[in-house]
Parts: sequence; C-alpha cells; structure tokens
Amino acid sequence: MTSRNISFALIVSACLFLLTVSGYAEDITRDEIMANAFSYSNVEWLCAKQNARKDYNLLIPGKLYKGVPYNWGGFDSTNKFINKVKKGAVAGNYKKKCGKKLCVREDFAGLDCSGLVSRSWEISRYTTKSFPGISIRIPQELLQPGDILNSENKHVMLFDKFDDDNQMWVYESAVWVRKKNAPPAGVVYRTVDIGDEYVPRRYYKFIEKGDRVKTDKTILALRELKGKKKLYVPAGTIGEILQAPKIRSNDPKLHTPLDVWVYVKFENGQEGWVTIRHLALINTKKETAQN
Repeated sequence: MTSRNISFALIVSACLFLLTVSGYAEDITRDEIMANAFSYSNVEWLCAKQNARKDYNLLIPGKLYKGVPYNWGGFDSTNKFINKVKKGAVAGNYKKKCGKKLCVREDFAGLDCSGLVSRSWEISRYTTKSFPGISIRIPQELLQPGDILNSENKHVMLFDKFDDDNQMWVYESAVWVRKKNAPPAGVVYRTVDIGDEYVPRRYYKFIEKGDRVKTDKTILALRELKGKKKLYVPAGTIGEILQAPKIRSNDPKLHTPLDVWVYVKFENGQEGWVTIRHLALINTKKETAQN
C-alpha cells in the first residue's frame, strides 16, 4: 500500500459521522443560484469618498456603480455590503498586500470569487481549495447553470450558459473588470475563455441516483458506513450511483461539510461508499436500452 493510500485510509477511519443530505440545509434550485449571482452583479451603489482608497481600490468618489466590488477574503451579502458602504467602509481590496498575498480585511465591504459562489449556492464560505470536497467533476459539455469552473488556489467562476456562438457566460468576482458602470474589480457577468486549469464541477445537491461516474485515480471505498471491510477501486473504473449523497462533517449544525460520499456499484463488481472528490460524472443518467 502506498503512503498516499495509507493516509487516505486513516482519513476514512477518522470519519466523525455521515448524514443524509436532507440533514444539512434546504434544497436550492439552479434558478435560485443564478438569481443570487445576478443580485451581486446588479446591485447599484453610490461611491462616497470614504469608500474609495487608492491603496486598496481604484474607485471614483461620486460615481454610481453596479456590482459588488472585489474584496479578498470577503463574504458579504448584498444587504450587508450596502450597509457597510453607507457607514463609510472601504469598498473592496484588490491591491494592498500583506506579505505575498492580498490583505484580508473583513471590515471592508465586498466579496471575492469564492465568496460569490458560496453565497450563490447559499452555503458557508468555501474556497477554491475546498470546493472539490463538496462537488463532483463533470465534462464541460454537461455544464448547466449553477455549476462552477474551479482552478484550485487561483479562481472560480459560476457558469450560466453557452450562447449561439458557443461562448461561455459566467458570473465572477474578478479584478481588472472593463465594463461600463462596473467597479474596476468586482462581480460581473461576461463571456470568458478558460484554460485547462479550470475544472468544471457540480454542487453535490445536484448529484442523483443513477448518475454514471468514473474514478479519477485508484481510490479507497467503504462497503458499509460503519463496516470494517475496505476495498481499492482502480483508476478509470466506471460505476453507477445507487444512493443519494451523504456528508461528513465535524460541525454539529452541519453548516460546513468536510466532504461528500456516494454509494457506487462499479462495473468490475465492487461497490461501496466513495468520496466525490475522486469521481467524475460521465453522463447524467445511466443509458437505457433503445426500443
């Protein structure tokens, strides 16, 4: 057994508990996710002198902006953002660094790319590094409104649609925004070109029984939630999800799942609980025979 597999086995053994998805939070629809994102790109606010600080942002006092500004580490709702701005808070930071990274200023108003996705999904704050724990990888052609394009430790965007020219439309909280009336850095709706570093992913609430998946590397599966029997599933093994997702969390209120598991029956005869972090969706439903 490799050191990686041993480490993974230890993590599995240390699972605190697994609970059904219904115990975590209210269900959310794709329409609700997109409406949330739209609200962040469409909110209008008047920039006061106190909101503009050239060492943190390039906002112009007296200008009416549309869109919540980018604030590294920020996680404001639209209402909280407006209240902060009216009280004179600095509206975002995408310039000032503390060491090698931007300074995190929770007293400032706004939110960053991860904050936008988390708010749109109506979950606690996650990051580009932790989103893979609660989402499953999908092929680009299966993207639907509310899915994400995630580059770990870099950036994340919320997918909306492909237009007739096959351009990809997304909501994102980004820097160097060049759009009329939008802040120089903030939430914007626009077309983007993405590189291979961006992974399409789907929030676990939209994973269903019957979805077909494939392992992205050799992984450990559990036959039973509390059973001792374990098995290793080779990379590239195809299977079908037989049960709705369950979550693992160390938060009694279940606001922050550590990761998500599904019960998969693989084509090689193996079956068990598998973390979605190491699975990829290959089609939305198991193919049925044609009449």
